[in-house]
Amino acid sequence: MVCWFYGNDSLPVSVSTPYVGAGPGFVSSLWGILLFNEIKGLKNYAILGSSLVLMVLGNLFIGISCS
Repeated sequence: MVCWFYGNDSLPVSVSTPYVGAGPGFVSSLWGILLFNEIKGLKNYAILGSSLVLMVLGNLFIGISCS
């Protein structure tokens, strides 16, 4: 929650909202893979990997467009 307030204070709302919204999902996906082995199968890894890449690219493009 502190990061949410800090992000909203230092960045424009159009940039901070996607960053703060996507961050917990990204971190929890990595925890699920690395710590708990929640995903099995190469196809599932490919789907999750492509969705994480698209999420990072989307946030990167939003950040670039507002700067």
